Amino acid sequence: MLTIISREAAPGFPREAFDRSYIETAVKLVNVKEPQHAPDVRAEITGAALAVVYRHRRAWEAGEEVLTLARQQRDDRRPDWHYAAQTALFEFVVSLHSAFESCFYGLYFAGAQLRPSGFPHVTDDAARRKITPKAVVTGYEDQWPGSGLAVELANLKDSPFYDKLGRTRNVLAHRIAPGFEHRVTLEGDTVASAKEYDYELAWRGAEVEALVPDMLSGAEGLLGAVWTQAAEFFETTRA
Repeated sequence: MLTIISREAAPGFPREAFDRSYIETAVKLVNVKEPQHAPDVRAEITGAALAVVYRHRRAWEAGEEVLTLARQQRDDRRPDWHYAAQTALFEFVVSLHSAFESCFYGLYFAGAQLRPSGFPHVTDDAARRKITPKAVVTGYEDQWPGSGLAVELANLKDSPFYDKLGRTRNVLAHRIAPGFEHRVTLEGDTVASAKEYDYELAWRGAEVEALVPDMLSGAEGLLGAVWTQAAEFFETTRA
């Protein structure tokens, strides 16, 4: 059965793993142990969970926009096509990266509910700015070394996919990325007689038609793996 939160998710979102993880952390964990270290722990976990769903959904929507624009022949494009394409690509990458950040953030609060001493950055807004992926991994590795969740979180933080996503996000956040590449195959004996018969759009060496679904699939696989481990971990860990 889907939670109310995951019903708003986009296609491809790993709902089952997400729902199990959310129920074990925001619902069961808080009910078993009254929040003390962070009284708003449930609200913080729920807010982070909503952000994961919504950021992934916005990434999916922006990805569809990128693909629609990529499939347009140059003669059919509106005057602001480059602006629209760059903006959609920016929202796609930034939203996808934000989904991971929200995942880390929510799991930090779940850890704090069990072991407050290992997750100290939850007491106020200033402290919460210190909740980074590294802080999350360190907390779980120190408190539950060798656990499946600690290992999976470390794998995510250090994965080439997540690293590349973060670097791409930084490029797009601070400047317009290099332009799209138009790969056109012509047939004909002369320039005057040549005609387009094959066309594709690429960005930074990757064909856009493959880039968007590959990035979404990679992100969904990593998120699903973390949430599966989180659900199993919190099913058995209560103190």
